[in-house]
Amino acid sequence: MSSMPNRIKALLLAAAGCAALAAPAAAADLDSVLLEAPELPETRPVEVGTGWYLRGDVGYSLDTNNVDSDWGGTAGFGYHFNDYLRSDLTVEYNQGSSSDAIDQDFNSWGFLLNGYVDLGTYMGVTPYVGGGVGTVNVHWKGVDEPDDIETRDDDWRFAYQLSAGLAYAVTDNLKLTVGYRYLNVDGGERYQIGDEKYDDDGYTKSEIRGGLLYDIW
Repeated sequence: MSSMPNRIKALLLAAAGCAALAAPAAAADLDSVLLEAPELPETRPVEVGTGWYLRGDVGYSLDTNNVDSDWGGTAGFGYHFNDYLRSDLTVEYNQGSSSDAIDQDFNSWGFLLNGYVDLGTYMGVTPYVGGGVGTVNVHWKGVDEPDDIETRDDDWRFAYQLSAGLAYAVTDNLKLTVGYRYLNVDGGERYQIGDEKYDDDGYTKSEIRGGLLYDIW
């Protein structure tokens, strides 16, 4: 019976020796696996808002058709799709007066969806061309004479614009813009005398415009 514990001790010693011999080999195998493992891609934070911009500008009319209107303005926000294409949604405001025998003031506001092509940047200056379509609400105000004229309610009209200009980079995020814009607003109801309704022919404006474009990064 005394030989049994001796055999167990011998087996335990032999097992311990094998484990000690196997440990360096296992460590070597693990090192080779780690060395051969592919490098994981580096994670980077996502930039929120990249490509979005705010814009605003004012315009002075060089020439108008069917109305007298000197000043107008726009404000809006947009997105750079790449270095050459961008688009924005703007709110449009104009005011003026009629250019015919009936002395009547008007104001208009509306929305235009615009697209632009930026033609490359040269020493901080980026030429661009663009166009847009939308709808404009024209409101003709009341008149004192003749007193039988009934002013029509506001109405929404189709409008489009064509533009070209230059943008100068003041800073990495801020650009100063200057350019030309042609705006065309469709005709619509203007006033009524008795049961007879009279339309206007809409109006056009050729403008020099200046403004700011701010990139949100």
